[in-house]
Amino acid sequence: MHTLFSSAYFPPVEYLSAWLQAKQPCIDPTEHYRKQSYRTRAVILSGNGQLTLTVPVQHPANHTPVKDVRLDYATPWQRQHWRGIVSAYNNSPFFLFLQDFFYPFFEKRYTFLLDLNNDILQKVLSLLGYQGELLFQEETVLPRQEHDFRQWIHPRMAVRDDYPWHTQPPYAQVFEDKFGFVPHLSVLDLLFNKGNESANYLMSM
Repeated sequence: MHTLFSSAYFPPVEYLSAWLQAKQPCIDPTEHYRKQSYRTRAVILSGNGQLTLTVPVQHPANHTPVKDVRLDYATPWQRQHWRGIVSAYNNSPFFLFLQDFFYPFFEKRYTFLLDLNNDILQKVLSLLGYQGELLFQEETVLPRQEHDFRQWIHPRMAVRDDYPWHTQPPYAQVFEDKFGFVPHLSVLDLLFNKGNESANYLMSM
């Protein structure tokens, strides 16, 4: 049985928790691109509160497969995203150790969104000690699905009481003295704050 996930840009912690505990997780590269989802956004915690990092794309037409969505470099979004990450996590326990693993994603100019997100996911899974192969299969050829998280793990769903990860176990965050614990953030927040304890945290969710 397979578990379907959407492509995601530095996905939220619940995405990685579900992925690590899923049976044969895979991404469908032919699914239709959807706006305002984790496919093109990551949420981090800055000194001013939650900060959404949004990846610009070249106005895909309706029903465009995710694999065909192209990135837009009309604005210096890579530099802006990296500056936001450094400002938010420079004082976190594991930033200095992990920054070199992530900085290359803000230097390389990818053509397609899916390629950027796939490389990010592979790096994150590697840091979490994930041993499985990253699978990419079209939904139409999957023999059976156990779960489909493509639309369920979504910013709009996180506010619902029936969201499976509505109550997230707290962990120490850089700005918790100002905001308390903030859930549903990008896995970057977890990695920079918990380091090698991140995988155990995700498996406990």
